[in-house]
Amino acid sequence: MDIEEINEYLTETGCWWFDPWWEADRWFSREQLSKGDFLESIEFLKSLLTPDWVRSLGDDPLQHPFLQMVHFGQGLWQMGGLHALSERFQCLLGVEGFSPVLASYKSLAEARSSDLEMFVAYVIAKECQDVSFIRAKSKRGRTPDILAVNNGLEFVVECKTVSDSKAEVWVKNYGESYSRRIMDAEPSNFEDIFRSNCPEIDPDQYGYPFLGSYELAAAIDAYPIIQQIQQFGGKSRYIDMGHAGQLWVIPSGSDLRSSISVPSISQAFIGRRLVGNAIKKANRQITEYGKPGIAAVSYASPPDTGTLRLRLPDIFSQHQEEYRYLMGVLVFPAQNILQYIPPIWVANPHSDFNASDYGLPDVLKGTLNLIGA
Repeated sequence: MDIEEINEYLTETGCWWFDPWWEADRWFSREQLSKGDFLESIEFLKSLLTPDWVRSLGDDPLQHPFLQMVHFGQGLWQMGGLHALSERFQCLLGVEGFSPVLASYKSLAEARSSDLEMFVAYVIAKECQDVSFIRAKSKRGRTPDILAVNNGLEFVVECKTVSDSKAEVWVKNYGESYSRRIMDAEPSNFEDIFRSNCPEIDPDQYGYPFLGSYELAAAIDAYPIIQQIQQFGGKSRYIDMGHAGQLWVIPSGSDLRSSISVPSISQAFIGRRLVGNAIKKANRQITEYGKPGIAAVSYASPPDTGTLRLRLPDIFSQHQEEYRYLMGVLVFPAQNILQYIPPIWVANPHSDFNASDYGLPDVLKGTLNLIGA
């Protein structure tokens, strides 16, 4: 079945397990997970994520991340995600305040943010004395998400999910168009290798949104490279294109393959959004609640570890009074099927509260392979 057919079937029946591909014995040959345990996880998910829930999602249920995990690919990565989700649900079912969080997870609009809340609560619940979800009260304004107790001390966690902005989507589309135009100009039986001298783009400085179409921007920037390729005379060539970059045109048959270095979003832009759209807002909610805490942030565009670990302490140092309740920041970069990217822990050395007194970040290490801890 193609995606449209799956979507239509889910809309009509709600039965997300109609193709139980995970039951094949080949998935269990490495003994990483027993078949019995995994199938129990599936049965538990069936009881919680019912056909009625799937049908309630409307005409496009595959927008939900759970259904994408089930139907967008088949493999150990998907199975690991399903088993982990089942474990998370089972761990949190008895936790105070979990029901509204589960209801939010079941909605399309809040699924990803609620998934982060559940994951962080699950990690803390495995190590701390107590954990609960904080129920929002209108008179208190916006509150943090999680209240935890460790070493007899209370701390809170505010979770923030930062999606790609329009500018980031623009840069990604620009990069794809830029690469495609150069590859389409490639002569037959030859390989093109291009290394840009401008690997990063800051949308604010590059011209977005005033430049308009990403296709137009890509066409303008790729044109000098395409010109050089079209002047190709049949032999290997190396062309130094100055500020643009370096171009190699090489006969096919060697060990080299065509590759184009695609400009990506700049770390400066990511840093500004990470601080402005997540950390500042999380800190404000923690401060207003009046208890020490940490911010847990999931960001669609993975930040550079070194840049983040330098930038945040500098901000904490410059604004010590503002961030006095914030003990540290936990950043979850976007994951992919090929490589696990560990979360990043950055402590606030200027906080009025010592993170180590609360067992942080040690309580996170049992589950997370932290960078910076």
